[in-house]
Amino acid sequence: MNYSFSRSFCYFSLLACSTALSAQEVGSVALKDTIKKGDGVIDILRDVSGSSLSQYFNETGGLLLLGADVNENNSGNENRDSLGVAIKQAQLSITTSAGDFTFGDFFTNTTASLRESGSKSFSDYFTLFGQAGSSQITGSSKMDISKLDDVLWFENIKYEGDIKSAKLSITFLPTPNSKPTEAESFFDFSGGFEDFALLSAADAILIEKANIGAENAPKGLAFNMKGSVIDAIAKAAENVKQDGGDDSDDSGDDSDDSGDDSDDSGDDSDDSGDDSDDSGDDSDDSGDDSDDSGDDSDDSGDDSGDSGDDSGDSGDDSGDSGDDSGDSGDDSDDSGDGSGGASGSGNPDISSPPAAPAPPFVIAASMGLLMLWKKRKQGKSSDAE
Repeated sequence: MNYSFSRSFCYFSLLACSTALSAQEVGSVALKDTIKKGDGVIDILRDVSGSSLSQYFNETGGLLLLGADVNENNSGNENRDSLGVAIKQAQLSITTSAGDFTFGDFFTNTTASLRESGSKSFSDYFTLFGQAGSSQITGSSKMDISKLDDVLWFENIKYEGDIKSAKLSITFLPTPNSKPTEAESFFDFSGGFEDFALLSAADAILIEKANIGAENAPKGLAFNMKGSVIDAIAKAAENVKQDGGDDSDDSGDDSDDSGDDSDDSGDDSDDSGDDSDDSGDDSDDSGDDSDDSGDDSDDSGDDSGDSGDDSGDSGDDSGDSGDDSGDSGDDSDDSGDGSGGASGSGNPDISSPPAAPAPPFVIAASMGLLMLWKKRKQGKSSDAE
């Protein structure tokens, strides 16, 4: 084969495979529902099917990555290059064929110490930064992510069954209007609407690296940099890898179990072998029984011969009775053999083997009776003469 053709073929094959894998991935999707006046519910399945969302969670390792477009008035210490809101609460509610699942742990990469309107105590709240207008970010998918400013995410999304409903509720924090701190003045919300989008991991990383709004924050604004979505994505990927390893270990255990089953089947084979030996013993026993029946038939023949001779001579009867006693002795021997065969039989005979040869003492008795019969016949002939 031509070497250059082989290299080209391999290259285009790999390119085709990469394109196919990319096409299967769930990319970034703009969500139609928005958060208006600081509170709202986003129906994710308006824009993504349940099966696609399930695939998305598999791809991200149980992360829900959301891009936020912060739309705030340039009031107070906010400006076109740096805007902000604080999140009071965010919750993901999923309904599946197996039940309802709720997730309330959410994250951004910044927090601020703030008071809620009407409260005197300060608490740390996750915040979102943004800017007016669009950025220069070019996303990894078909969606234009240049208008997105920051990332909000949920971790450890685990559920059972097929997704039937997925809704995201978000509530922004209302800050004090009277004597607010600089941070409270910056992270208030003006009642505008905030857009959100479902993000791929690649687009979420691009948006966080851009650090929109935060790098141009007013001097003296107190906020903290917290966990990174990049770290969350890396951790989720590692968990997926470990879970895959655990599954491999489980399959190995299953293989061991199947090996044990094989051993058990081997034991069963040994047992069947023992059963075969038992059936062999039964065949031997049936053979003994057939021998006994053969001996009995010979004895009955001898008895009939003896009865014939008894009609001829009373003197011979005494001899015949002696022979009969010998025959009864043979019968007792035969009955002994029969009882031994019966005690050894455990299963019905499958086939009867051919009768074994008569024992030597039976042959000797038969020859003796034949000679006696000839002697009597000769004696009767001499009497007739």
